[in-house]
Amino acid sequence: VRILIMIIDNSFWFGIILLYTMALGGIPLYSLECYHGTSSMAAEHILEGNCFLPSKSDDSLRLGVGVYFFVKCSEANLAKKCAKAFCLNKLRKETSQGKDYAVIKCLVTCADDQMLDLFNPECLEAFHTMRYATYSKLCEAEPNFQYRDANQADTMVIDKLRSISNIAVVQCPQYFGLLSLEEQIKVGGRHPYKKTNVPNVIMVCADPTKAIIRDIQLVERGTLYNDEFSSIIR
Repeated sequence: VRILIMIIDNSFWFGIILLYTMALGGIPLYSLECYHGTSSMAAEHILEGNCFLPSKSDDSLRLGVGVYFFVKCSEANLAKKCAKAFCLNKLRKETSQGKDYAVIKCLVTCADDQMLDLFNPECLEAFHTMRYATYSKLCEAEPNFQYRDANQADTMVIDKLRSISNIAVVQCPQYFGLLSLEEQIKVGGRHPYKKTNVPNVIMVCADPTKAIIRDIQLVERGTLYNDEFSSIIR
């Protein structure tokens, strides 16, 4: 394992970025089976164009600008369940009666040195080192500075990392509370919405201009009626 440490210092940013590459007779590749929940109409555009467009809304970003997926880790396939739950939650907020949803499966591939893997302890520590330093610099410019929320704070760091390196995919463990299995668990005390201290899913944010996103296929489609849904493909 070769560790590359880069130190960046300018008027707004200071950080330490730690990336690692593994030399095994060439550049090894990460290949992840991923699931993406969206509306049926958006799914048709994705399938017709055989490509994804990155999410750009500041309110929805957790890991920077890109395409968001849940990663399959085992046969339990919580990734597909999370993708579906994510989409249904968005559709429930809409006013139309019939709300069509879809779940898409694909493979996301990138070179080892294009992956920011926040599963990796060294990368995780480097990320937070830069997060602390970034906030310190922001406060120097504006003493009362505060982030809108944690999503903005994390996105700011990751987008900066992407601007100065060749990151194609960010992989990060997350807690996803919208999963129906989580909603069944009741917890008392001062924090009833905190069901566990351990992440329950792996989320990926991929840059579609750098990552290879292939084998795109529809795996489920259905309609949500008054909080009830019927699936066409299971």
